[in-house]
Amino acid sequence: MVLIPKSIDVNISTGSKLLGHKIMKILHLLVVLIFVSGLLTAQENGDVFDSRDIFGGPAIKYSYSDYIGAYSGGNIGWLVNDTYSVGFSGYGLISGITLRDDDKYLNFDYGGLELGWLIASDMTIHFYFNGLIGFGSASLHKKYRRDCYRSNLLYVLEPSANLILNVTEYFRVGLGTSYRYVSGLDLDGIGDDYFNNVSTILSFQFGRL
Repeated sequence: MVLIPKSIDVNISTGSKLLGHKIMKILHLLVVLIFVSGLLTAQENGDVFDSRDIFGGPAIKYSYSDYIGAYSGGNIGWLVNDTYSVGFSGYGLISGITLRDDDKYLNFDYGGLELGWLIASDMTIHFYFNGLIGFGSASLHKKYRRDCYRSNLLYVLEPSANLILNVTEYFRVGLGTSYRYVSGLDLDGIGDDYFNNVSTILSFQFGRL
């Protein structure tokens, strides 16, 4: 269950702001390049938007650090020229992280734009490289209470590599790994390292991917 904080305390350092500006510049450039490529290809085929090129599905992530965190979420996107993809994805901790003092726990949700690149997608087994660029919200909660007493907005960058199995023409199963990088987390001495970690991904995709 995603808990909605009553108030958000945004605390972003100068370094985080610089990182955010760089991410936004890269984001704009990649979006323009992918859409131009897709539109040119679609124009040649006489169809700009084709509903058959839409894909999406649920996914589960397990992150490894000082704790093992399970995330649930998923994505939805548009396949361009059977090679590139652009869409959105979002994930959230299935259960909060209990802190050492045992009277509070930490929750985390994030999402954003997802850009991808497929290699030999017509083969039974192929590779899919993608990256998420977006924002997240980390929040502290008193144990046994639903309300949040502190929250923090942060930047998120998460590249990943996946091995995709074509089960049927419109159903895929993926197994991959990612590294999540966050910037701007500062909650009662809790820093970015809590969520800067490697994840294992199990995904299920419906549509053309």
